[in-house]
Amino acid sequence: MNKELLANIRNILIPTLASCLKRTNYEGQGEKDAIEFTHDITEIFDLAEQQLYAQPKWIPCSERLPEKDGEYLTTTEDGLCDVESYGDGEWFYDDVVAWAPLPEPWKGEET
Repeated sequence: MNKELLANIRNILIPTLASCLKRTNYEGQGEKDAIEFTHDITEIFDLAEQQLYAQPKWIPCSERLPEKDGEYLTTTEDGLCDVESYGDGEWFYDDVVAWAPLPEPWKGEET
């Protein structure tokens, strides 16, 4: 699922669900439940977006190889993920089929 599709689903689904819940039972507790439910759905979409953005962007080796020597996240022919060295135009191990840049290091808790 891409970012644009997730945003479109979010922009349609949340208001629609909230509207349906309010129409079903908008007096007293029903409206409060609708607001809480809408908040819960919004949190679910926030988590989904975080995971979507956190996923590595895999690049098949058949399409291109890294421009710089270094360490990269790799997938092997066996489907295993590992961190491998790339240098002088080749991988340390020959069975790498896809690669992605390493994520930024953790910088501690935000305050």
